[in-house]
Amino acid sequence: MLTPPATSQARAPGAPPPGGAIADNLPSNVDLRSARVSFTLPAKKKLAGSALYDATTQYATTITLSASPSELRISSSPGLHFDVQWPGQNMRFSSAGVNFGSGQSFANFFLEGGLGSGFIDVSDRGATEVKTMIDQAIAGTAMARPGYNPMQDRDLVGTMNRIKSNFDRLPTGAGAPVGAADLSAPSIGATLAMRAPFEQAADGAGVKIPAGGQLDVNIQGNANLARLLQAGNPQAAAMAAGIQSVSVNSDAIELIKDGKPIAKLLSLRVSRGGQVTLDRFELLGGLGAGAGVESLLRLLVGVAAMAERGVPAEMGARVTVESGAADPQFVRGLSKSMIEKGLSEAVQKLLRDNRGAVPGLDLGLVFGV
Repeated sequence: MLTPPATSQARAPGAPPPGGAIADNLPSNVDLRSARVSFTLPAKKKLAGSALYDATTQYATTITLSASPSELRISSSPGLHFDVQWPGQNMRFSSAGVNFGSGQSFANFFLEGGLGSGFIDVSDRGATEVKTMIDQAIAGTAMARPGYNPMQDRDLVGTMNRIKSNFDRLPTGAGAPVGAADLSAPSIGATLAMRAPFEQAADGAGVKIPAGGQLDVNIQGNANLARLLQAGNPQAAAMAAGIQSVSVNSDAIELIKDGKPIAKLLSLRVSRGGQVTLDRFELLGGLGAGAGVESLLRLLVGVAAMAERGVPAEMGARVTVESGAADPQFVRGLSKSMIEKGLSEAVQKLLRDNRGAVPGLDLGLVFGV
């Protein structure tokens, strides 16, 4: 969809070959602002420890590694709990990484209170230890030089391999090693921006994204890392990931009707099988504030109509919602359920018609279409 209309499967004359820098392999009208990958660790997993502290996941914890032209960041949600020996005060790790502009590492801890917590602040010591570890890991690589940009790195894989080798040589603290089977719910995401306007319409209705408009895309799976590592090829890895949904969040996607914007599609989700759901939208032309009121009124009318026929209120509400009778009307004759149906058919056709667009993958099988 985001490829300029004049281009095709073949690369344009003079375009860089596959491989090389990430920026060289993007469609010409798309700018990659950031990319990320995340996994979830189980609760009560001890990751590290010493005479001073134990670092443990109190709850299921999502670890995210994100990269942009300005920084590399690893973050924990919720924060990773550090149980510090008294009289040290317990603390929680939130994020750490490298600022590419300065080439300096950073680490963020915050203090925790509560019963039994100490009174000596050791968060600076914790941050210093983490930053030292990062500095040792990136030493001698392109990432250690101020002004580094991973999107322009023509040997990004080599850079990451050198960082991994440095990490492997670092001493490890006491704690249960994190195995591939511990890392579940893989997610890959990216923030994209349009360099040029995009518009797709048929029969007077369509979608429009202005130049500069941003889209945050996230692909959610249900596998663990062990299953992914066992896959022998890209198709097997994509199937093993167990992709469940693709979500898109943006304030730049406009629904147009007869050339006029009638709504912003703020959040939509493509479930396995190509079914599209509009999670959040905003009606334009002064109608936004009335959308919720209209849905409520339609629901009440539907429940009342069924009550007259002896249908219980709870069942009447469910039937009204499932039938689409409670949907707000974007314009006369165009409702939320109609938009979802049209987008679902378009996505399913897109996946079927372009199932071989990514070499080595059958997108139809991956997304269950």
